[in-house]
Amino acid sequence: MLINDIATIGIITAGPGGPIEGFKEGLRELGFAEGRSIRFEQRSANGDLGRLPTLATELVRLNVDLIAVIGAVTARAVQKATTELPVVYSVVVDPVSDGLAASLEKPGGNMTGVTSFDPNQARTHVELLRAVLPALSRIAILSDQGVSDCLSASNAGQYKNLG
Repeated sequence: MLINDIATIGIITAGPGGPIEGFKEGLRELGFAEGRSIRFEQRSANGDLGRLPTLATELVRLNVDLIAVIGAVTARAVQKATTELPVVYSVVVDPVSDGLAASLEKPGGNMTGVTSFDPNQARTHVELLRAVLPALSRIAILSDQGVSDCLSASNAGQYKNLG
């Protein structure tokens, strides 16, 4: 909520807040000065993903002007907490598959952000692996709780198609 013409940005991270410093630095470079034109309400789940819905609800109740998040798990928690406040996400593999956007071109709703997902990623991985290990016959796909299944599913499908 604007307080004395100062915009409030809510920030939620699933883990340590270190990566958000780049976001803050980018805002400084654009002329937003913390305490003068912008202020932050930052929350971290410190690795306890079960806390994300509570943190999201807390920021919604504070009526911040915007919520910035890192990762799909965090974005989905905020998505459940509000359909009105604008939300900007980063480090989301596939916002469409994660249900965060209707399409990359027109996300719709109150959420938008960036992705670095490359649909040909699996093909490139296999090509690199085969260059090093020509007799490659099996590949294991590892993932973690903080990353949705869409990347693993996409890669698994491509791996099967590549033989």
